[in-house]
Amino acid sequence: MSNQNKKIQGYFWSLEDDSEVSSSPASNDQFSLESLINQLDSRQKDAVTFPDLPLLVMGCPGTGKTFTLAARIAYRILSQKLQPSEVLVFTANRQGVFQIRNFLSKYLSQDIVESLAIYTFYEFCFSILQKELPSFPNLIAKEEVVRLFRKEHKELFSNYSLAQMEDILEKIWKYKRNLDFPEDILDSEDQKIYQAYQDMMDSYHLFDLEDLMLWTVHLLESSAVVQQKYLAIFHSIYVDEYQDINFAQYRLIRLLAPNEKTDLTVFGDPDQSICQFMGADIRYFLLFDQDYAHAKSIYLNENYRLSQEFKDLGQIILGRSMPISEQEPEISPFQDCWRFESSPNEAYSFLLFSIESILKGNHPFLERSLEKGDSTVGILFPSHWNARPLEKLLVQRKIPFSKQEKRILAKPEERLFLNFLRFLVNPENPYDLRSIVAAWFPRLQADLEKSPQNSFQVQEYISWLDQLFSPDEKTLFERHYSGLLSLSEKSSQLSLEEILGELARLFPNLLSLEKLLAWIPPDFHKKKIKDFLYWLLLQSPLDFGSFPSQRVQLLHYEGGKGMEFDFLFLLDWEHQLYLEEPEDQTDSCLPENQEERARLIYTLVSRARTALCLIRSPLPIHQSSPNLDEGEGRIRHLDSLFKPITFRASSKKKGMEYEQKDLF
Repeated sequence: MSNQNKKIQGYFWSLEDDSEVSSSPASNDQFSLESLINQLDSRQKDAVTFPDLPLLVMGCPGTGKTFTLAARIAYRILSQKLQPSEVLVFTANRQGVFQIRNFLSKYLSQDIVESLAIYTFYEFCFSILQKELPSFPNLIAKEEVVRLFRKEHKELFSNYSLAQMEDILEKIWKYKRNLDFPEDILDSEDQKIYQAYQDMMDSYHLFDLEDLMLWTVHLLESSAVVQQKYLAIFHSIYVDEYQDINFAQYRLIRLLAPNEKTDLTVFGDPDQSICQFMGADIRYFLLFDQDYAHAKSIYLNENYRLSQEFKDLGQIILGRSMPISEQEPEISPFQDCWRFESSPNEAYSFLLFSIESILKGNHPFLERSLEKGDSTVGILFPSHWNARPLEKLLVQRKIPFSKQEKRILAKPEERLFLNFLRFLVNPENPYDLRSIVAAWFPRLQADLEKSPQNSFQVQEYISWLDQLFSPDEKTLFERHYSGLLSLSEKSSQLSLEEILGELARLFPNLLSLEKLLAWIPPDFHKKKIKDFLYWLLLQSPLDFGSFPSQRVQLLHYEGGKGMEFDFLFLLDWEHQLYLEEPEDQTDSCLPENQEERARLIYTLVSRARTALCLIRSPLPIHQSSPNLDEGEGRIRHLDSLFKPITFRASSKKKGMEYEQKDLF
């Protein structure tokens, strides 16, 4: 089994049916309390052994917060203070799920680790609603619902781009994160759009991601029976990245951990609160000791990643160290921090040279020797389009790399394939059948758009279609529709690869087996259809298509949190930190608040274990930016702390391959 497959398998168990698992701890010969306690520093030990009362654990990057969370769970299970079935863990993203399971596997048996309820918030809510709702709606991806809403209301939005539509719907999703229904909205225009959106979702029997949170909280608030059911199941609750929860997540936690006698442990760092774009609010972190009167706080103070200069750099970025005045003596640059300024093409050539050198064991920046090992390299970009030229260079040089991708629904055939998969899982929902028919019979496109808005039962829709079909089209539809229903009945027994083959055979003009297999991550080919479907649809803005598995990793800024690298390259950081964002960076979720931007860069630079290199390339600066003067001053101050790198690449190239000369 590949390492990637283990990671994928690690978080999908929780979406399947509950199963009987042994609750006894692993034998003490292999796993022991002593070996666990011996790995903890004094503050970590205090947190791990603290009684079952509300506890807030804080610490800066590198102090082992996630490790301490896992160690507390393992300690309490091994000491038989807690049964595995009583544990509920919330993480910010799937990377967190994998990390916690990975830590736990060192102290608990595999059966116990797999039995633990470790979820992202969306995945937990999905599992609850699937069990509690009599008819669970189909889950729809953001890329789909943006297009659907524009199509359903083209009289209002026909000239709107997808980016503009997403901005409109983001308002609705923000209301949902605040647990507001359409009737709760005071702004009349917003209320009208929200109501139209919700009417569309109801008519198609669809949920978006934010509906999962909204309706789970509503269910627990409105049904004491359901709330008591889950209070009786989960006696010990843990929350990672507590500084980044939004109101819906806060209410969910309060419903599951309602009073000061609750066994609740939360972990976080207010300096790493960077998810305001998802509704995160630091005040919920600050309210913890008021919500739970007898709560205790523990601050982890041993750092296992950051050198003192990286910690000092973080304080400067956060604005806690004043810029050096002209009267003060010049300070020496930090030992392991560099900066490189160039044109974009030179930046990519410099990155390529640096990566090749590091992979060969040559560390071009360091003035000291390192122990031999497989150094990891992280390159963080403000948006995905920044990474594309480097990807081409790495492919040409045959350098293995991995990249984090947020979603894989960019092409129409990908969204159509999703329609097929969702229909196979739930053939009673007409939304996907409508999309399939529209692609299958393009001649009827105009007529299909006139389908009745209030008759969305499948059989009613099929009866309506009979009026449009020619005799040959009706025969073709009936034969292939029957084939789809037959494939749906046996889909739970077939692998995704087998289902792909059947679909490509039934619809050769719509689906290409070769393209689909290339599009789907290989580790899903042998899995069941639901595994891939839930993996795809339950991705949050903090999740990415796959986990990096190579020594060289290309990441979006958002994907850097929770990662560590020996060598870290950060591109165009100064424009994101103090200046306005370029207008063409359409895929960026960078925060508008300048303080949060500073926290984002602080969080990212703290991913470096050994060396940090900041790369600046000329980008248009908005002269109207209110932060321009302050930003330039702060950037000059930071520049003085970084050693400049001189690099020249010849303009001679073949395609995208540069010849390096006089490199340093």
